[in-house]
Amino acid sequence: HCLPHYLRKRGYQTRWFTASAPDWDNKTYWLSHWYDDYDFDRTRQTDWSMFNHAGQWMRDNIDGEQPFFVGLFTKTNHWPFNPVHDMSEQERAGTPRNIGVSMRYSERSLAAFFDYIKDAPWYDRTIFIITADHGFNLGEQGFWRLRDPLIRPSTWLPLVFVGNHPELMALPKATTHISSHVDFAPTVLDLLGIAEPNHFAGHSLLNPRFQESPYVYANHGTDMVFERD
Repeated sequence: HCLPHYLRKRGYQTRWFTASAPDWDNKTYWLSHWYDDYDFDRTRQTDWSMFNHAGQWMRDNIDGEQPFFVGLFTKTNHWPFNPVHDMSEQERAGTPRNIGVSMRYSERSLAAFFDYIKDAPWYDRTIFIITADHGFNLGEQGFWRLRDPLIRPSTWLPLVFVGNHPELMALPKATTHISSHVDFAPTVLDLLGIAEPNHFAGHSLLNPRFQESPYVYANHGTDMVFERD
């Protein structure tokens, strides 16, 4: 059981958009069980084209009455950071192997997505969460590969919550509390006021007791890390 399972059980509409072929990472089986449907097309593998398609689908298929959980998985800002056809001429000239260029392209695509859906009737009542699947080493500690030891360039990720939810509005604009992806599901359920049997490995980031003493455990191969504030 995972987050979309609990939401579907309560009448949520769920859908997953991906710019990366799900078969590549053996996700097809799980996506077909976790979501009402998933959306992948080889003609929409760039961030711009996938965000544009997802925004159109959301405008056309979300009525503002039924709650929804929609995931969007991007691809362009990933090693080796190659150029794609809908980058600007300047962006294409700055690639490949330049994460700064592909990051700005991804942010431009995301900004266009927000601009397209901002007048939808459900927009002001929606929480948007932005994160990544892994970090990337740029030589900070002598490592340049993707799969490197458990050092912060490998493991630190963006985690951004956007929305007018009162619990979010009460928080500072930025927090230094450490957290992990295992905290994602319990935090979302907490924001939505849904209580489930606590079998999650993580904790809600809204939990005051966890905020007082946050921690992260991670492992990769035989390496293990336990980090506190």
